[in-house]
Amino acid sequence: MNYSHIYYSDRLKIELMFNQLKLSIRKIAEKLKISSSSVSRELKRNTNEYGFYLAKDAEKIAVEKSQVKSISYFSKILKIYFDFSRKIW
Repeated sequence: MNYSHIYYSDRLKIELMFNQLKLSIRKIAEKLKISSSSVSRELKRNTNEYGFYLAKDAEKIAVEKSQVKSISYFSKILKIYFDFSRKIW
């Protein structure tokens, strides 16, 4: 599965094209040169209850998720290290 990271600059463009220009998901994807499924997922995850996409909110959510993942990964590494060190001693 290919993963397409969406940068904040892209999120700002999505906000403009989706909210003001009312472009379709395919048109937005074409202009940004990313897959339409990536744009669709981004909009589905980050459109508010009023139907608007806000780049600032989407970026905040993305950063929070990435921090949780990195903390989780670090915790797993620490657990492996301590388990291994206990076996040695």
